[in-house]
Amino acid sequence: MKEKVFVIGKGRTCDIILADETVSSIHAEIFYTKNNEINLRDRNSTNGTFLLKNKKFQKVEQTYLSPTDVVKFGLCEIGVKDLLEYLHLKMPPAYQDNHNNNKKNHKVEGDKLLRCIYCGAAKKEGQSCKTCGNETRSIYAKNISR
Repeated sequence: MKEKVFVIGKGRTCDIILADETVSSIHAEIFYTKNNEINLRDRNSTNGTFLLKNKKFQKVEQTYLSPTDVVKFGLCEIGVKDLLEYLHLKMPPAYQDNHNNNKKNHKVEGDKLLRCIYCGAAKKEGQSCKTCGNETRSIYAKNISR
């Protein structure tokens, strides 16, 4: 069985879109290994992919993750748990007990983002789309923030 790879970046074809100037169009990817471990791989991003270790972010090219980890794409910080929930992935059984006991909850910080209904690009609420120039009212746009 081939593993499913989820692409993270600011490009509109990414599975997880992060509309931040420090995030590359195709920044990184996340997937489960054959051993049911969560893996993160940088895709030669301009501003790097980082993992929080010992209270400091360390640059990584490829690493195993836990749902309790926090990662940073450029300057965009997000909890792995939130990435997995966004993708609707089931966490590996080995991590479920630890995850349920962890009270700290990392959320994505930053502006509320909407998807442009004309071109599909991520844009800030209340601003015109930088890709196609159209202004979209939030009532018609799909909220893509978590």
